[in-house]
Amino acid sequence: MGVAEIDIGSNRTRFVNIPDDVIVYFGITAAAQSTDPKLRTRAAHTRQVYSDLDDNTGQQVSVEASEWYATSAIAEEGSGKPVIIPTKKTTTKGNTRTVTLRFPGDASVYSIQKFVKTRFLTNTPDWIKMASGRRYPVDVASVADPNPGNDPDPNP
Repeated sequence: MGVAEIDIGSNRTRFVNIPDDVIVYFGITAAAQSTDPKLRTRAAHTRQVYSDLDDNTGQQVSVEASEWYATSAIAEEGSGKPVIIPTKKTTTKGNTRTVTLRFPGDASVYSIQKFVKTRFLTNTPDWIKMASGRRYPVDVASVADPNPGNDPDPNP
């Protein structure tokens, strides 16, 4: 499994997990996966737990503090937007064979189109299909920022 970086706009990038055979077929240049895992922490707190919908009082439960390391910006397997990408191969019945890749949920359709257009160096598809069934062309004009106006707050 390889990793490729996608520009989602406003100086933000995310990573896409791509199987090795898909990387070879489409000629994708894989990025080096971020080796800097981030330390995530959760403070100790209490929460209200209800036994069922008829329980109006609930019970206070203590949750311990915890720490874990997470690799930033890489979606877990099975999460994100599924995007169907056609190949130049056909099935025995003559249908186009497709590959489904999952892109980060905050990636716009345009940023996915731009990713496919610029990163798929061989066998570049003409279109992609979102989970809704709508097809989008891959040959789109390039703009400087695929998602302008979503800059993170400079003074959080």
